[in-house]
Amino acid sequence: FYDSKPDRSSADVVAVAQGEVVIEKDFVLQVGASLRGHIYDEAGEPISGAFVGADIAGGEWVGSGVNVPPSGSYEIYLTTGDYKICAVASGYVAECYNDHYDRENADLIHVEAPKAVSGIDFYLAKAGSISGHVYEADGTTPIASANVYAFSITGDHPGAGANSGPDGSYTVQGLPSGNYRVQATVSGHESQFYSYAADEASATEVTVNAPNDTSGIDFALRSITE
Repeated sequence: FYDSKPDRSSADVVAVAQGEVVIEKDFVLQVGASLRGHIYDEAGEPISGAFVGADIAGGEWVGSGVNVPPSGSYEIYLTTGDYKICAVASGYVAECYNDHYDRENADLIHVEAPKAVSGIDFYLAKAGSISGHVYEADGTTPIASANVYAFSITGDHPGAGANSGPDGSYTVQGLPSGNYRVQATVSGHESQFYSYAADEASATEVTVNAPNDTSGIDFALRSITE
C-alpha cells in the first residue's frame, strides 16, 4: 500500500480533487517468498472453493490469502518471515498446519524471499453440525439473535457457534465428530446448557457424527425478570 505500508489501515491517504490527476505515486515491490500446496478431502480428492490464509506469527498482522481453484492447488506470496497457515472450506472442518484445529497451536512455517516452500498440503475432514431452536421459557415463542456455542468435551477442537434466526432456529456448523456441550445465551435471559441445565457440569452431552446433523437440540430460556 502507498507509501511503502504493509496494510490498508496504515497506508498514506492520497487526496484527489474532482478533475485532478495525481502523478508520481509510485510503488517499489519486493520480490516475495511463497507457500505452495494442495487442499484435499480425506479421500485425496481436490477441494475447490476452499480458502487458505497465512498470517505472520506475533506482532502486527501481515499476511495474505487465496481462493483455491478446482485443481485444489494454491500459492500465497509473502514477505520473509514465520507464518501460520489455515484452510477452510464449506462443509469441511477448518484446519491449521500441521493437523491442528486452531491457529494458536499451528506449526510455524518459515519463508524467505525469493524462495518457495512447497508441499504445505491439507486433508480436510467432512464436518458435522448441531441444530435446533431457542425459545422463551414457554417453549414456543422463538428468540432471535441468541448465541449458541458448542464446546468440545475433549478440548481438541475450539468449538463453534451460531446465532438464532427470527424463527429461533440455529445451526452450528464446521464440527468434527465427537461429543459437545452446547450453551445458549441472549441478553435479558438466563443462559442454559442442553438439556435445560444451568451449568456445564450438569449438561447433557451432544454427539456429532460427521457429516450428519444432530438436530432437535432446543433451548427454553427463562427471562431474568421472571
